Amino acid sequence: MLRTGDVPLARTHHGRRSVLRRYARALGGRSAEATWGRLFLTLPEASALAVLLVCEQGWNRAVLDAMTVPSTAPGAGEDELDIYRVEIHKRRRPARSRHTSNNLIDDGPASAGRLMRQAIEATEPARITLGRRGEPTDRLLVARRGSQRSGLPMFPLGVPGQVSMRTWATRTGLDGDDPGAPFWARP
Repeated sequence: MLRTGDVPLARTHHGRRSVLRRYARALGGRSAEATWGRLFLTLPEASALAVLLVCEQGWNRAVLDAMTVPSTAPGAGEDELDIYRVEIHKRRRPARSRHTSNNLIDDGPASAGRLMRQAIEATEPARITLGRRGEPTDRLLVARRGSQRSGLPMFPLGVPGQVSMRTWATRTGLDGDDPGAPFWARP
């Protein structure tokens, strides 16, 4: 799965692709959650991750969309804290103010650094698969698309689109009838 992005598939007599019976039995089903969803973030899950990062750090969508995997440096001293240096590119700022960085320290479960570590760990399998497919990337947000339509990448990069955001908001009950709600959260 890490090499191709999917489990072994075979053509059915209807011409569709289906998970081979022996793999479906071993994995507990043929659904995305039972197969590739165990290894890769879905688009709605990547939407949730994007919302977490926006709420934690106040980054806007454009910054998060272009964000690359931060560099890591071990902390000094006995605590051995991990420090993630996040490069931030703000396109609309004047040239001298466009590039900046944040240091996120992983000093426990509720820290910004721990969230970044978990984001990197959750998206790393997709980056590995893209590299093995000859499409390497250093983008932070990478998810796997559920349906494989021609012309669309299996692994979209950056913040997922409005449909994925809406799907996530609906599944989590955040799509209320409030007209003041963000446009992507309205039904």
